[in-house]
Amino acid sequence: MNGILCEGQFLSTDDLQERAGRAASFLAAAGIRAGDTVALLLRNDVAFLEASLAAGRIGAAPVPLNWHGTAEEITYVLADSAAKVLVAHADLLAPLRDVLPPSLHVRVVPTPSGIREAYHVSPETAEPLAGEARWSEWLESQALEGPDPASVGGATMFYTSGTTGKPKGVRRLPPSDPP
Repeated sequence: MNGILCEGQFLSTDDLQERAGRAASFLAAAGIRAGDTVALLLRNDVAFLEASLAAGRIGAAPVPLNWHGTAEEITYVLADSAAKVLVAHADLLAPLRDVLPPSLHVRVVPTPSGIREAYHVSPETAEPLAGEARWSEWLESQALEGPDPASVGGATMFYTSGTTGKPKGVRRLPPSDPP
C-alpha cells in the first residue's frame, strides 16, 4: 500500500502529491512566499497533510494551531506568526469567524464523520457556511503548477505552550543534506 488510509478512504501517494501541488498553486497565487506562514487548525486528517505539504513546496512554514485553544489564544498565534492563510475544520472555525482579520485567506474543511462522532461535534457546526471555500471542492478547481515536491521544503513553526507568558513560535528547520 503506497498512500494513506483515513476515514475509510485510501489516497495514493501520487494523489496526495497532486492535491498538495494544487494547494501550493493557490498559496503562491495568494501571495505566500518562502518564509511566510500557513496556519492549520485541523485535527489528524488528510487536509492537514495536504496543506502542510503545499506550504513546504513553496518554502512556507506550516503552523499547526492547538485546536484545544481558546479564540484569544488562536488569534494571538495567527497574529504573532503573521499567517496569511488559515485552513480549518468547520467546527473549529465556528467560534473564530467573527474575530478573524478580513485579510486572512480561509479555507474550510468539513469536519470528517469519524471526528464528529469522536468529539461529539454538532452537525450544525461540522459543515462550512454558505459562501465559504470548501477545501476539497476548491482544491480540485486549482491548477496544478509549482515546483517539484522534492525541490523545496518549508520549516514547520510550532508554538510553545506559553507557560512563562505568551506562546512563542519555534521554527523547526527542514532536514538538510549531509556535507
